Parts: sequence; C-alpha cells; structure tokens
Amino acid sequence: MPAVITTRRPSGLPAPERLEQLCRVLALVDGIVCPDESMRMFEFAPRWSRTARTGRFRDSGGDECFFWFSRAGAVIVGYTKTGGSADPDDVFRGLPAPLDAARTEPSFGDEVSFALWRTPRDDRWQAGKTRKDDGSGEILRFYDDHPLGYLELARLVYGESAPEMRWVDALWCGKSLTPEIARGLGGDDVDVKAALALAKELGLPYARGAPVVVPARRGAPPPAPASSGKPPGPAAHDAFFVVSMDRGVVSLSFGGKPVASRKDADLYDHLADYARRAIEGPIRSK
Repeated sequence: MPAVITTRRPSGLPAPERLEQLCRVLALVDGIVCPDESMRMFEFAPRWSRTARTGRFRDSGGDECFFWFSRAGAVIVGYTKTGGSADPDDVFRGLPAPLDAARTEPSFGDEVSFALWRTPRDDRWQAGKTRKDDGSGEILRFYDDHPLGYLELARLVYGESAPEMRWVDALWCGKSLTPEIARGLGGDDVDVKAALALAKELGLPYARGAPVVVPARRGAPPPAPASSGKPPGPAAHDAFFVVSMDRGVVSLSFGGKPVASRKDADLYDHLADYARRAIEGPIRSK
C-alpha cells in the first residue's frame, strides 16, 4: 500500500496538472453516482473566476478541502475536525505572494487546519506550520492517483449504489465517458444525457456509444494470484481475458474459462496486470 499523504509527507500527491485532472474526474464520477447535487462529496468549478479553477471535497462529518488552480500554481486548503482550527498565519507561513488569492478567497471559509501549495518552479509540494495530527491524511488519501480511496468511501456512503472499480478506473485512466460507462457508474436508470453534459461542463472527454476498453493500471504487479487452472500457454495471445467484479468478488476468466476468483476489490487492477503479462509474455519471448 502507498504511504499516507499528509502535510508532512506530501510526496505521494500528484503534480498540480494531474491533481486538477483528478479533481475533475472525481466530480464527474460522484456526480453520476449521486444525482442529488446537495449530497455530492466532490465538486469542481472549471470557471471559478477569470484566472482560477477550484475543486472541493466535503463529507457529512464537517471535513472539507478546497483545491485552487491557476497559472501561478496550486493551493490546497483543508479543515478537519481532527486538526481543528489553526492559526492562518502558521498554516500559510511561506505561501508565495502570487498564490495569496487562494488564502483570501472568502468562499473557502474562516477555519483552516492545513494548507499546501506548489508553483510551476517547485518540484514538490510545500506546507506551512500545522499540528502534528492536522487530519490532512484523512482527505488527501482520495488524491493519491488511485481510485481505491474513492471506492472505499463510496461503498461506505452509497452502499450498494457504489460503482465497480472498472468503471471508475476507466475515467481515472483518461478514457472518454460513454453511455456504457455512465450506466456502469449510475445504474440502468442513470440520466445518460445529463452525465455526458456534466463531462462536457467539467472539460473531460466524452463520446456517444464508443466501445469501452479498460486499460491495466501502471506499476509493477504482485506475484500471480493462486489459480484454479493453469496459466495460459504459448497461444494465449489468440484468446482473450475478462476481469470482473461483483459485490467485492474479483474474478479473472481466460478464453471463457474461470482462472481465479477472490473476495478483494483491491485485486481488480492487479488481476488485469497479471492477465496482460500472461498474454504479452509469450509474444515477447519469440
């Protein structure tokens, strides 16, 4: 598992460009899963002002976080019950002058527990002075460039209405929103036109009726899981594999035959990588 992202360990936080993309994707996914705007946890305003865009996270417990993006850089401002209200002069200590507009933005509220920022010249995120346990890890874990954090929260909040990883992962990896993905996220009764309109509003790619191809995630996969059958042979590239998840049970089928099945939602992307390696291995060895 990746290290927890906090103000003291911000290295796992993506660069501003990727972070902004994730804010857009989270707003799209949550907007489709939760049609009631007042109940959504993730939002994004692509035209907050003439020079800035903002993202927002909030939960029912009172924790919230704002993400401010502009040419001058990016600023994250958060409040958690764990961290409580801190002195703004400490939290924003060292904030570059070009980013001061984020600090004085009235819509971000008066209470702040932590803040981070990064300018185009920086190679890492910076943070001001906060309490040792400022609660930043409770929010920033949803932005570590892996959809698992959101999925865990969605299952807790939305229960059976929470989407499967494959649909969230498709958008996470940059795929265009299609009617099929929209239905996978929001169910058969989802308003597809509204979902496509939301993608357009958020500045994300969308298409009508395009086939869905869910790519395997990057990174070194773990050892192949225990299998109920033999690994594919040299002619594996002539067949196909299917990775599916139903109620937390992840299954891998190859050539129409089941290969592995385990009750662990986190295995979805690992199984996809395993199947990809099994197919590509014989081809590379030729």
